[in-house]
Amino acid sequence: MRTYRFLPPLLLLAWYAGPGPAQSPEDALSEIRARPQISDEDRNLIRTFITERVTEITGENPEPARTATKTLRDGFTGSNEFKKAYANICIQVLGPACREAELVPATYLLTVLNTLNVPEARALLIEALRDKRVGVRAAAAIGLRNLRPKLAQAGGQNYTATLNALKEAGKKEKSRATLRSIYSALDYSAVPRTPDLKPDVAALLELLETRAGLYLSEQEVPALGADDLGLKVGERLLNTMTRDDRNRLTVVAATMMKYALEKYTSPARKLYEVRDKSGNRQLIEYRNAMERLVLVGEKLLVALLLPEKAPEVMTPMRKLDGSQMKLAWQEWVKLLQDKVKQDFSLVEPPESEAGEAEGEDRPSGG
Repeated sequence: MRTYRFLPPLLLLAWYAGPGPAQSPEDALSEIRARPQISDEDRNLIRTFITERVTEITGENPEPARTATKTLRDGFTGSNEFKKAYANICIQVLGPACREAELVPATYLLTVLNTLNVPEARALLIEALRDKRVGVRAAAAIGLRNLRPKLAQAGGQNYTATLNALKEAGKKEKSRATLRSIYSALDYSAVPRTPDLKPDVAALLELLETRAGLYLSEQEVPALGADDLGLKVGERLLNTMTRDDRNRLTVVAATMMKYALEKYTSPARKLYEVRDKSGNRQLIEYRNAMERLVLVGEKLLVALLLPEKAPEVMTPMRKLDGSQMKLAWQEWVKLLQDKVKQDFSLVEPPESEAGEAEGEDRPSGG
């Protein structure tokens, strides 16, 4: 059995690499950084400094843009009052600029905002979750993920409205990597000072049920390969769930696992026979996505149903034995029927489909 790994595609966040050894510009704000109080004149200086850097970031030359990005990030230092003024003006200037900028500059601007990590950026990040550009949405989800401790501490609308925005964005997301970031941003299971995990459970379950509905449709599932992370988040929140919540999560996990097993053991594709050296990158990604759903789904079903002797689909999967995988799933079907009164038996494809070309189904979204 191969090692399960998820390597998300490279986002347009090139600032992580940092600019080259460019000369540092003179710090125009050095005289006011340590001040315990910031005057209107000081704020004008800060605004000018930020606006000039934003102009460089949104320009056509990439090298000044990278340098300006680093300068803006490094500029967030000084007294508490200075940092508060700096962050607020950044939000005021970067917001309109991000809406109008091209994709790469827009992601630079959002990563600057994420570096500040201030809860006041929440509204702008939520707005960016609805952007048409996947890189912008990804950066917004990462920012909201990083803000979790501060949003949990703030509580109230800061917390619940963010959960709702992430849930609604996840329902529409078509990028695998971005949906995974959204699931991460929804995971408050280990975040200190979270006031109440029930809203988190409600948002996650609604998103997962919407996603499970896609698995039941005849259409291609968008962002396929992300939902194993959603199931993991569900497992982390189990202790907060009611019996009804757990039953809902059971149906979701069974629906997704059933889909994965039907695709994985399909005679038309036999994903268990696909080798890493096959050269078909999309088919390998598709195989890995189905394997992750089976791996995570079965572990979650064990935690939810607590059977005396749990069936094991993973054991024959490791042996690349599709027939035994189906037999093991039949044992799960009996347990699920008793627990949630639904039939999750595998649907065998018509014999005519056995000759379909491999790789017709594949993960969608980047």
